[in-house]
Amino acid sequence: MKRIFSVLFLTCITISSFSQSQSHLKFKGIPIDGTLSEFVEKLKQTGLEHVKSTEDNAMLTGDFSTYKNCMYLVLSYGSKHSVSNVSVMFPVDDTWSDLSQKYYNVKSLLIEKYGEPISSVEEFTSDYSITDNSMKMFAVSMDECNYKTVFENEQGLIQLVIRHSQEVGSFLILVYLDRQNGELLRANTLNDL
Repeated sequence: MKRIFSVLFLTCITISSFSQSQSHLKFKGIPIDGTLSEFVEKLKQTGLEHVKSTEDNAMLTGDFSTYKNCMYLVLSYGSKHSVSNVSVMFPVDDTWSDLSQKYYNVKSLLIEKYGEPISSVEEFTSDYSITDNSMKMFAVSMDECNYKTVFENEQGLIQLVIRHSQEVGSFLILVYLDRQNGELLRANTLNDL
């Protein structure tokens, strides 16, 4: 009888540790998993407003932390439309002081939650000397700003990046990439090659 309980106990521990290592990255407390429509419904329950959906992505708007009017993009893959990553695009900034303050604030909060990043690059790649904030913002607009911080845990990756788009302007983007669904996406892609 003791042996049976011992075997059951070890089986439960093995299953528990396997399920923990296979868990999904969470975004707003929601595991990045399930179908696109299921995930969008869960995000709507957090107060986000659904803007539109296509077959493999959805766009929502709402607040993120203390930042108002953020844009959310949820991507899915495969015939089952499983969610693989979620991005938050913060509102556009017109000055380097606003953009960099937002970047460092969000980075600090991510460090508090996830620990030290696995990589962080914060540099300008321009050939000219950058002496003030207006030059820094010009470098951002010329795609000569390389500010990117990456966090990693067993469930996935979180990337914080300063970006620029000619259509939109300069902004901060935060991307959550679920490891388990990302590996399935990669496997599907490799099958197509």
